Amino acid sequence: MGLSIEAKYPRIFSMPCVVHTVNLALKAICEPPNTSNQYNECKWISVLMSTFDVIINFVSHHGKALAIFQKYSTHVLLKVAETRFASHVMMAERLLQVKNALEKMVLDAEWKSFSKTNFESKADKVKECVFFL
Repeated sequence: MGLSIEAKYPRIFSMPCVVHTVNLALKAICEPPNTSNQYNECKWISVLMSTFDVIINFVSHHGKALAIFQKYSTHVLLKVAETRFASHVMMAERLLQVKNALEKMVLDAEWKSFSKTNFESKADKVKECVFFL
């Protein structure tokens, strides 16, 4: 459609949305199709993003975990907008900024109390993910 308008009105030109273009490029990098040559080279990105999701989902959905995290950090954990792959980059950057606080969180004495609840395996997974960063 943009080209047809440009053909009729030479002073009006079509320009794709830069944010949309960047998000499409990041999606192509972060989630290449299984059949592409880049899949094996880039699948580590998906693994890393899954690790980030485990940490953020547990901390933000468990008040106790969030309270422990807030003892060690004044930052807020960022959540990912599902349709925006650039937000994955921002989330990764934030987690690296608060890595020290996350390590202190999972080593805190209160964190050990998750072992007496139904969330023990999830808390252990979060601890593993934090030290994977």
